[in-house]
Amino acid sequence: MLPEEANAEGPMSLVALGEQFYVLDQVNNRVTRWGKDGKAQEVFRMDGLEAADLAVGADGSVAVLDRLVHKEVAVFKDGKRLASFPLDEERFPEPGAVTGVFVDGDDVLVEKEHGALFRVGTIRGEPLSSPEELPGRPSRDGKLYLSAGIVDRDQGRVFVAAVDRVQMEARFTRQLSFPGMLLSIAALDSDKKGIIYLGVTLDQGSATPTVVTCLEPTRGEPLGSVLIPTNESPEESLKEITLTDDGTIVFAHRTEAGMSFESYRCP
Repeated sequence: MLPEEANAEGPMSLVALGEQFYVLDQVNNRVTRWGKDGKAQEVFRMDGLEAADLAVGADGSVAVLDRLVHKEVAVFKDGKRLASFPLDEERFPEPGAVTGVFVDGDDVLVEKEHGALFRVGTIRGEPLSSPEELPGRPSRDGKLYLSAGIVDRDQGRVFVAAVDRVQMEARFTRQLSFPGMLLSIAALDSDKKGIIYLGVTLDQGSATPTVVTCLEPTRGEPLGSVLIPTNESPEESLKEITLTDDGTIVFAHRTEAGMSFESYRCP
């Protein structure tokens, strides 16, 4: 039931690890893991965090972002809190502008305003407070940093940029145009082969489709695209689309009957 005098919230985020999905069920203060059989298992309780996003390491450690209340990233291992990394005022003067948490190898990264990322610690619980800015989200093949942004909202134009991680030099910046006004960038991710996936939600008058376009990683040439649904219910959510290592797009679809996971492929 939706609250009458509060922001309605759905599951805030999800992430794939292998053939399983981790879902941030902050309404019930827990993280759940879903298997191929469609059944959920509670992984751990979040110890009172007002969580907005999560990321999962290869060893199953989970980093949980609380950007508004406790202003920290907490790392959980085997269901127990291992460490907490504060969102310090020097790097994050407005914690509400933090837009995601990521795990890159052993490093826990926090994204600021859909732009630069900062290392805040490791999944082993070690704090890192380096002021070094990373120029985007790490690609899954370990070769690029990725970023995207809106160029012209009314004309449906966005850009995708890739920086070589070894040389720290720009590999490409690609501008893409879509038929309709841009409502939001819904996803930016990659698969293990390095293919880049950009999701945008459009306002086309009578419809608000979400389009996921896949790009090859050397020059950003579009390889194809796929239409997926757009959640139009009022529940707040930070991330509704995730990607598996093999490039399967997973969408958390909310309906009156509940939430289901739907999979799509980009040609």
